[in-house]
Order: sequence, then structure tokens, then C-alpha cells
Amino acid sequence: KAQITSVSKSDFGYSAVYPASIATAYFGAMTASFNVTLPTVQTYAEDGNGNQIIAAPMFARCNKGENTLSFQNLCSLLKVTVNNDRDEDIDMQSIKVTSTNGNLSGMANISNVTTTPIFVMGTGASSYNYVTLNFTSETISRGSSKSYYIVVPAFNESDITIDVVATSNGTLETGKTTSNATLNANSIVQGPVFSL
Repeated sequence: KAQITSVSKSDFGYSAVYPASIATAYFGAMTASFNVTLPTVQTYAEDGNGNQIIAAPMFARCNKGENTLSFQNLCSLLKVTVNNDRDEDIDMQSIKVTSTNGNLSGMANISNVTTTPIFVMGTGASSYNYVTLNFTSETISRGSSKSYYIVVPAFNESDITIDVVATSNGTLETGKTTSNATLNANSIVQGPVFSL
């Protein structure tokens, strides 16, 4: 929650999108509608404790006379686990998720004319049926495993393909699976477990 201070109360209320960098257009206080862009490439990063930093899109609205913004998650987190069954370390390169039934990145719209945000992915040339988590320096030690989270829009009954790419001693290692999934907003969905 965010508390609005040092600002007079609005006749229409306030709306906010997090992270602010995804917002590309705002359409008036009455409709509280934003155009946003979900990146086609998410870059893996960790905090100082080895936890993945995730910038999952959120939306908040407070109405006339209120001064508290309550943020709500708009997307789902797809959890992909990679097991290193080798005798040497593997270096992660990328995890790509592709949908046959809908778009996972690019232009989208958030609106909230009531109390529940409505998040709709675009369908035009600026929206894409894939999203990729890229790694710049991520190693999984031999005999261990690690889970990664990819921000994806919520959708029902979509066939998704997940491709994992890593290297081991300079050799490219890949894993691929296709499955049917339902991803709900504000949830973590366990995806496949890959053994490389």
C-alpha cells in the first residue's frame, strides 16, 4: 500500500502503475486507463541474498476522497526449475516461453472503472506471443537445482512451449517442453522441471 501525502484529494481519485517505466500512455482520471508495455526480454538479476528480483506489473487506484493506493498484481509468475544432473557446472543462457493462444509481451491495457483492474494484452503488431528471461552471469553448480520466475500475463488454457538454453564446458545444452497451462493473476504457477 502507498499513502498519498502532501497532495490535495482529487475529485476523481488517483491511479498508479508499477513499475512506472512500463506505462506508455494514461487516459484520464475518470477511466483510469493505462497503456503499458510488457518487455519481450526480462533480464535475470538477484538481490544481495541470492533472490531473484522481479518487477511484476501492478496497478493501484484510490477513489475520490481516499488517500491510500492498494497495489494489485496483474500478471502471473511462471516458475521454471532447472536441475543440473551433470558432473560440471552449467551456465544459464535463456528461458523462452511461447504461447500458441495469446500474447505474452508487448502492448497491453490496464483499466479500472470499478474496483478490479482489467488487464488485456494487445493483439496487433506491437504484441508478441513470447517472452524470454535472459541471463548474463548465472551458474548452476553440479548436482544442484534452481528455480526461475518469468512474468507472464494471466490466461486460460493456453498451450505454451518452454525452451531452456544453457552451456556446459562450452557445449550448448537445451531442453524443451510443451504443455497446456492456466495462469492466474497474482499467483505463482509451477511450470516444468528441466534436467540438463
